[in-house]
Amino acid sequence: MILKDCPVRVPVRLTSVPLPRQNVLRMQEIGIRVGAEAVIIQKAAFGGLIVNIAGSRIAVDHKWAKKIEAQIVDQSNKADQKDSISGNQWEVK
Repeated sequence: MILKDCPVRVPVRLTSVPLPRQNVLRMQEIGIRVGAEAVIIQKAAFGGLIVNIAGSRIAVDHKWAKKIEAQIVDQSNKADQKDSISGNQWEVK
């Protein structure tokens, strides 16, 4: 689904970021790249978005919000991963 249609406050993973060649490096520096996890914080009146990526708030205009594709991150899978990491695995014997 396109980023513009993603729900607010739901974690998504960017799957396609079709950027012009001259903008690729800058967008990757600020975190907009394939595989990045993001949360849409706010939707603006004219189609723009405020997105939280790696703790940074980034404004995405409506033009790019219609081009960037994302998928919703499965939260149940993350909970299972956290449970498998927790415990006394660091205990010295």
